[in-house]
Amino acid sequence: MKKFLDFGRCSVKMLASLFFWIGSFGIAVASWFVGYNVAITHVWHRTVQRADEYWTGVAQNNLPLGIFVGLLCFLFSILFWRLVCEAIYIVLNYFKENTQ
Repeated sequence: MKKFLDFGRCSVKMLASLFFWIGSFGIAVASWFVGYNVAITHVWHRTVQRADEYWTGVAQNNLPLGIFVGLLCFLFSILFWRLVCEAIYIVLNYFKENTQ
């Protein structure tokens, strides 16, 4: 742990990996919020029979759509974030190799 906290001693691979995992946590939280909001706002209606023999519509949350959209958002965001972290790794590695 001491090696990690010293400035100038952190490897480029470890720094890019740290960026990736911190960003992945943020993406997971954001994807959960996106899925939750889709599930709440895109309701579907089902027909139920009331006690007085009348039929009425009841709004239901669309949980399967919310899960699907949340997972899709997570997968595409992680893919994009991985490409960004690879680009950061390439740039940092270039500067490390050419400044010594």
